Formats: sequence, C-alpha cells, structure tokens
Amino acid sequence: MKVIASKYKKNKNLEQLMKFSDGGKEASFLMKTNKNDELEELMIFVEGSEKDDSVLILFSAFSL
Repeated sequence: MKVIASKYKKNKNLEQLMKFSDGGKEASFLMKTNKNDELEELMIFVEGSEKDDSVLILFSAFSL
C-alpha cells in the first residue's frame, strides 16, 4: 500500500499538508490545489505498525 501511495503522490504532484505519528502509526495528509487555490484532491495515508496495517483514503473534487 505504501508503494501505491508513493506513486500516486508523485504522479499527481501532491504536496504534504501535515504528517504525524502516534502509537506506532504514521499518518500523512497530502493535497493538491487548482490555480484558484481551491482544494482539488486530498489523500490520507495511515501506515500502521504491522506490514498489512495501512489505510489509504482519497478525496477528489470535480465540477459537473
């Protein structure tokens, strides 16, 4: 899951908004804004202390 999150971050040019760790888990909040400084994408990646203990959440905004 970490490899997928890393590739997505690089391909989408996401910038780190915030990062913290607690109890062996590390959470990263990454974002991308458009030219009007509006939030376009938000990715939250939580890496747990175990190998298979990760969560990836992706929010995307779009206009109709």
